[in-house]
Amino acid sequence: MLEKMTEGHVSGQKGAEADRLAGRAPGWADGAGDAAGPEVLCRIERGVATLTLARPAARNALTIGMIEALHAALDRIEADPTLRLVVLRGEGGHLCAGADVKAFLRAVQAGTPEEADHFLAREYALDLRLARLPIPLVTIADGKGSRRTLTWRAPQPSPSNRRF
Repeated sequence: MLEKMTEGHVSGQKGAEADRLAGRAPGWADGAGDAAGPEVLCRIERGVATLTLARPAARNALTIGMIEALHAALDRIEADPTLRLVVLRGEGGHLCAGADVKAFLRAVQAGTPEEADHFLAREYALDLRLARLPIPLVTIADGKGSRRTLTWRAPQPSPSNRRF
């Protein structure tokens, strides 16, 4: 099932009904902070959350909206004990080109470099969250020709790590 997380809706359903249909713990699609937008897609299937960066025209370069959407998705993933794996991928043959440098340039030219600072702080916080995710993370990066790179990151074993 492919979902666009946006304004509290998941696949046209709201709240508990969306959770029930997707086989998730309650609260996945409810509440504030769900405005993931069309640039971040989430698919939940058989205990696997697949997050897809969906801005292929820009090689999935991250905007602040995408970063906040990923933070919101990770909030839900970390709170859902039924999820056992996270897959991060990008549409259009690219995982992610990094930051949207055009937005950085616009912020500096407009005399608001604090916007770029805020972006970097949130992006670095996202990187740290992904590194410390309590369940395994797989990234899929398409390369030139038919090359595809898979990266696996598993959490460090600990007494509090009940999901791995």
